[in-house]
Amino acid sequence: MNEKIKIDENLHDEIIAAAYGEASEVVKEKIEKLIKENEQAAELFARYSETAEAVRQLEPEDCPNELIAGVLASQKIGKIKRSFIYDWFSILYSKPAVSAVAGFAVVIVIAATLIFNVNRPQYNGYTKSEVEKANKETQMALNIVGRFFAESKEVLKENILIDKIGRPVQKGINELNKLFLTGGKNEKLIN
Repeated sequence: MNEKIKIDENLHDEIIAAAYGEASEVVKEKIEKLIKENEQAAELFARYSETAEAVRQLEPEDCPNELIAGVLASQKIGKIKRSFIYDWFSILYSKPAVSAVAGFAVVIVIAATLIFNVNRPQYNGYTKSEVEKANKETQMALNIVGRFFAESKEVLKENILIDKIGRPVQKGINELNKLFLTGGKNEKLIN
């Protein structure tokens, strides 16, 4: 039992899992063999087993109703404005299967259009005026797309991240701080 084995982080985690009864059978056997051969491992296992037993014997405590009521009253989160585009984006991003099917459908439509387009006009070259007109139309389209992305970035940054996530989280943290500062009930945690 005097064999010295360096207990690294992985082995330490396995000892904890075995002590809490959460390890696989293979790991349990490995740890049983290890604690027979290594004093340090045996001491660690014994300490964690005691802690695990103490944790199992703990009774769950109920949260005071006034604390729950205070937290719920402080959280007045408004409804999210829904739109048609928001609904489509939420469906596509929340369900990967739907997103994959939609992407596959777009690819099929594009491929079918390119393959089965029988009435292809003959290329006779473009005139200078046609090139200039196409260039202007492309610039207009890129400007529209650029404005759309700028507005989307601003909406994401201002409306969603700050208003819908940041402020409610900040309110919750502030309310918890108020409860702990004014409550006076949690000063003595250990007898």
